[in-house]
Amino acid sequence: MRTIVIAATAITAIATCFGAIAPTTELEEIVVTPSRRDMLLRETSDHIQVINRKQIEQLKPASTGELLEYATGVAVETGTGSGLPDRSIVSLNGLPANYTLVLVDGVRLVSDHIHSGQNLELVPVNAIERIEIMRTAGSAQYGADAIGGVVNIITRKGKAEPSGTINAAAGSYNTYEGGIGMQLPLGDAARLSTFLNWEQSDGVPLIAPAHRVNNMGYERLNLLTRLDANLSEATRVYAWLNYAKNTVDWRGDDADSYLLMPSVGLHHDVGENLTLATEISYSYWKADVNNEKNQIFEPKAYATWQISDLHTFMGGVDFRHNEFRRTAVEAPDQRTYGVFIQDDWRVSDLLSLTPSLRYDKTENINSALSPKLSALLSPSEKVRIRAAVARGFHAPTLQELYEE
Repeated sequence: MRTIVIAATAITAIATCFGAIAPTTELEEIVVTPSRRDMLLRETSDHIQVINRKQIEQLKPASTGELLEYATGVAVETGTGSGLPDRSIVSLNGLPANYTLVLVDGVRLVSDHIHSGQNLELVPVNAIERIEIMRTAGSAQYGADAIGGVVNIITRKGKAEPSGTINAAAGSYNTYEGGIGMQLPLGDAARLSTFLNWEQSDGVPLIAPAHRVNNMGYERLNLLTRLDANLSEATRVYAWLNYAKNTVDWRGDDADSYLLMPSVGLHHDVGENLTLATEISYSYWKADVNNEKNQIFEPKAYATWQISDLHTFMGGVDFRHNEFRRTAVEAPDQRTYGVFIQDDWRVSDLLSLTPSLRYDKTENINSALSPKLSALLSPSEKVRIRAAVARGFHAPTLQELYEE
C-alpha cells in the first residue's frame, strides 16, 4: 500500500471554472458534491473545478476525454495496447492515472485495465450534466485510489419540463456517431432521463504494436437512464443504469466487452437538520479478450446532521466486494470496509474549516487512516483562498496483485 501527503493552495479571483472558457453562470449558483452532499462552490473549502453543461455545449467535444483536456492541471492520456482502441484516462497532480478516482454519480467506474486508469469514454458526452474535479487527495472522503484526486461525472437528470436532443457527427477514418436523449417529467413526483449513443470507426492507423496494426476498428453502444422520484416531502429515491457494449477488431476477429452499472439509492429527512442516505451499486465489466471479468458490489450509508449554523457533521460507512477473473490468473476476491467522519465548520464570515477522517481496512492489506484538513479564506465576495493538507493512500487492486 502506498501513501502520500498532498498539500494544495488555490486562489479564485474570478468566476472561471477552467482555462479556455469563462462561464456566464455566477459562482454562487454552482452546486457541487465534494463530500456526498450538495454545497455551493463558493462555500466549499476543497479545490474543485467544474465543467458545466453550458460549457460542454459551447466546446462541442468529440469525447469525454477531449472535454477534460480543457481543464487546467488535468492530464489526459490515450492509448491502446491490449485495451479498447477508443480509450482515455485522466490523472491529477502529476501522479499515475490509477491514483485518480473516476466516479459516475458517485459510483466507481469499472473498465478495462483499471490498474492503469479508468476509461472515460464509457460515459457519453451527451449524458453529462457536469464534471467535478477535486484537485486534493480524496482518500478521507472516498478511500483508496483517490490519492491524487477525484473526477466525478454527474449525469443529466429529468426536469419539470420535457426536453429532447438529437446529435449526429462524422469524421476521419470512417467515424460515425449518433445519439438521442430525453428528459421527461412523470407526473408531479417523478422524472425520467434516457440517453442513447452509438459510434463506430475504423480507428486511427498505427505502425506499432504489431498485433494492433489494422486492428483499431470499434463499435460502441451506450445507454444511460435514470429515474428520480419523491415518495413524500421527506423521502426521495432514485435508480439509474449505465450500460455500454463494445465490439473491437482483435487479431483478425471481433471481440466484445460489456459494462453494466446499476445503482439505487434513498434520501430521507428525519427532521429539519438530519438526513439519512443509503445507496447500493453494482459494477460489472466483462471482456472476451483474456476472458476478463471484473465486478464490484458496493453498499454505503451515511448521515448528514446540521448541528448549528456553524457546524454540519457527516459520517458514514461503506463496504466494497471486488471479484476479478482473467485467463492464467487465479480467482481472487477482495473486501474493503470503510468508516468516515467530516465536519464543515464555519468559523467566521472570513474563515471556514473542514476536518475529515477516514479508516479503511482492505482484506490482507494493512489498514489505513486518512486525515484531511481543508480551509477556505474569503476576504471578499470575489476572492477565495483555499488550502488543504491530506494523506492519501492506494491499496493494490486485484489486477496489481495477481496479473502477470
